Amino acid sequence: MNRFCPVCGKTVSLEDIKKYDGTCKTCYYKNHPLFTMEKKSLFIQICPQCLKYRNIEESDKAWYIPERKEYKDVWFQAIHHFLISKIKGSDALDFFIDPTHEPSVIDSGKKKIVWLELTGRSRPEGTEGEEPREEIVKIQLKYSVGTCNDCAQKHVGYHNSLIQLRSGMKRVENEQRIADLKQDILDFASRSDFHGTNQITSVEDVSGGVDIKLMSKQLGKNITNYVRKKYCVDVKESFKIAGPDKETGGNLTRTFYGIRLYSFVPGDVLLFEKKGEPCMILRVTSAMAHLVSLVTGRIEHAKPDTFTEEDLIFQVNKDDPIEFQVVSLNEQDATMNLMRTDTYEERVENFKEWLGIEQEEDIIKGFFFADKLYLFPLAQVVDHDKGGAEPDDEVPGREDHARDAESDDVDTGEQDDEDDGDDDAGE
Repeated sequence: MNRFCPVCGKTVSLEDIKKYDGTCKTCYYKNHPLFTMEKKSLFIQICPQCLKYRNIEESDKAWYIPERKEYKDVWFQAIHHFLISKIKGSDALDFFIDPTHEPSVIDSGKKKIVWLELTGRSRPEGTEGEEPREEIVKIQLKYSVGTCNDCAQKHVGYHNSLIQLRSGMKRVENEQRIADLKQDILDFASRSDFHGTNQITSVEDVSGGVDIKLMSKQLGKNITNYVRKKYCVDVKESFKIAGPDKETGGNLTRTFYGIRLYSFVPGDVLLFEKKGEPCMILRVTSAMAHLVSLVTGRIEHAKPDTFTEEDLIFQVNKDDPIEFQVVSLNEQDATMNLMRTDTYEERVENFKEWLGIEQEEDIIKGFFFADKLYLFPLAQVVDHDKGGAEPDDEVPGREDHARDAESDDVDTGEQDDEDDGDDDAGE
């Protein structure tokens, strides 16, 4: 019941005759290739900075963002994008690309030529014992290395927004505080890109802080909102006309975000005008400063902008506290005898439970302001590294202010960004 292939004369089963249109499988495949390609060559350009690529032979020459930042991956993605996608029925096939010849230097110099083998493989539909069909085509890829528009703008310092990090009064902590804030911003920006390009144009150390230039205004706004919710900062927003907009006929504007760190940190003592009392900062959040009164031991809460640099009367890490040893505790008149450890001078002070003194020979520190001694409580340990108090600390008076403590949850995400005319933000 066998038949003969009318093309090559090979004996063919009746089943194959029906299956392969009256010929053998080999002759059928010759006349019916698995896939056909209009072009077997491609000429692209690759940006050496961000590895975006474009087809030189296309009229619009648009840049495309690669999924992976390696030259070989860009080759493969370009072949898929410009060649394989145009193959009829390509979705029903599996394609594999193998380079057979690569240039010795791939990221610089003149035009490069890469030879590759493109293998197309069919997907058998569950026919037992049937081998998947394969066909191999040789592809020539030519590419040149050239800077894309976005990277060219970055190279000349073009930017649409500028973040100005500044500190307040000079103090030893400012350099590290600015450095930590800068790194946090850079990490945040690295998780966002603009047309496949890192949006940071430049990072420049300037007097009193750091300037960070960004390609997009939206990222500047996102960073500002992120910093405002995480740090205790004062934010000013302004804009400047950068030139005419040829597309709209209006003006191109550049946005400035002035971010200034407040001058105080945990451990500082501020004169709280609301109470008229010196208060030590325990913890600072983005929306609230938490303090303890050095007169009553009560916990106080205030917004950061409540204070100015003039309110700072004791600066931690700069002003040296005075050390006293507890000589005796006098229960009858609720006093205590203290001896200054550097001069051995003795003095009598009122005993206050909130100071946390438990026994004689305890050491307590304090400072003089307006000829009066103020002592730091022992019961409150300030964690300078974390910027707040230890979570297990017990502070007398906290129970009386439970409702005030709810202010920790203040949401600052809706603060007004309107320009208030601050000159520093537009320098």
